[in-house]
Amino acid sequence: MTHNQTIWVVCCLLMLSVLRGKAQSVIWSSFSFEKKIIRKTNCQGTIGYRFSDTFDDYSLFGQIRMTRKFKKKVRLKLAYRYTRKENLMGTLRLKHRPSVALSKQWKIQKCKLNFRSKFQIDVQNQIDLKKTDLLDLTWRNKFILQKKIIKKLHYYGGGEIFMLGNSFSLSEYRFSSGIAYAPKKRLKYKLAYVFTAELKPSRNFYRHIMNSSISYSF
Repeated sequence: MTHNQTIWVVCCLLMLSVLRGKAQSVIWSSFSFEKKIIRKTNCQGTIGYRFSDTFDDYSLFGQIRMTRKFKKKVRLKLAYRYTRKENLMGTLRLKHRPSVALSKQWKIQKCKLNFRSKFQIDVQNQIDLKKTDLLDLTWRNKFILQKKIIKKLHYYGGGEIFMLGNSFSLSEYRFSSGIAYAPKKRLKYKLAYVFTAELKPSRNFYRHIMNSSISYSF
């Protein structure tokens, strides 16, 4: 299959998802800071806010992640995320998400290819009941291709699939495309468009997402 044929197949899949689904526009924004603790080990903290175009669904989350570097561009990542999610109906849900991930990077000509495999557990609590009422196990596989455009400016794009439950059946997929700008060595800005689709037996639900982030390391 040629490069143009591959793009055509991806576009057709996106069009079919749109025709069969319900759409929502979402804004994601986050700020993260990272610091080296010991040799080859970094700690990163992130604060993020997400809301829909109608402001009827919004969430605030905080995350801490430890990254250990190994040989041949391999990294082990351990993380915990706490999310507070609300909507206009008065429902307040609290989500706990521990996760473990392995990533690997390759250099292909003038591009960098990153692959990450991640296992996560989502435990949601309804604050009124003060008990766990939903637990999900998800296996996520993601690839990102990055290429330098000009000095300090990079393009990146890729995709991710979500497999849910004990059988790890396909439940969601994402495509993303964006730019990263690093005006200083330790500071980076990112802006991206993300298309995500949740696969359901009756009808698909998909989102158009604008994602912006700022990261700083010290």
